[in-house]
Amino acid sequence: MYGSNEDVAASGSATAAEKAERQRIYRTYLDRKLGVGDVHIYILTPNGEPLGGMSVGEATVNDTNLLNMLNGVVKKLGSAPGEPVVSPGPQSVAPDSPADSLVLHLSARGATRGTNYRMFPAENWIVLDKQEWTGLLPAGEAKMSETWTLGKDLASKLLIKFYPQTVEITAGVERGRIDRQNLKLTVTSIRDGVVRARFDGTLRMKHGSVAQNEDFFVDAVVTGFLEFDSGTRTIQRLRLVTRKATYRDEEFLAALRSVPRSAR
Repeated sequence: MYGSNEDVAASGSATAAEKAERQRIYRTYLDRKLGVGDVHIYILTPNGEPLGGMSVGEATVNDTNLLNMLNGVVKKLGSAPGEPVVSPGPQSVAPDSPADSLVLHLSARGATRGTNYRMFPAENWIVLDKQEWTGLLPAGEAKMSETWTLGKDLASKLLIKFYPQTVEITAGVERGRIDRQNLKLTVTSIRDGVVRARFDGTLRMKHGSVAQNEDFFVDAVVTGFLEFDSGTRTIQRLRLVTRKATYRDEEFLAALRSVPRSAR
């Protein structure tokens, strides 16, 4: 299992008992000089006593350190092979939302792979309520080649997470400041009551990762499409991706897609 340091902080969402247990484990390893860290692997008995541990840096420096340590614990305990106690599942899941919401999944990945948190794409979820997502649609009946520009607040909500993996140490604080954005839609086809419109847009955003005063910027060109039913004015699919994007001169890719309720 894994836990978030933000959850067990003084203002975190974990219960008082969970925070106390996290602190007890930390103090036990510290007192016994077994190695500790805010990003650390702790191996415990069912009653919470130390069995082993390893820093994430040591665990990820090669393909064998962590495996050897785990095999050593298995040998020490004489554990027999068996099914996982907890079934594997996705770490990022769609948040609960009203049935008429538009739920969007965003993934982003930078070109640099040198640090362990850069080994996997970053993920975020964006939820638009009905009043918000109707702003994606034209005011009246859609016509071929018709173009409209999204409002500032809606465009910002779609684009504010377009940056690669960074170290975020303050929960709930938005570190993006959009300096310039433009996101428009143009109808490219109308067939059997389904309208398809193409996204075209640009983004200039300041984004600090650890320190708020960092002058690092995102510059991106985005494209994609929106499909909606012209009769019911309901959105069927949304895709928005970077055509060209940089953060601190590093190239990155980002993709935003709608997720139907049946797939959440």
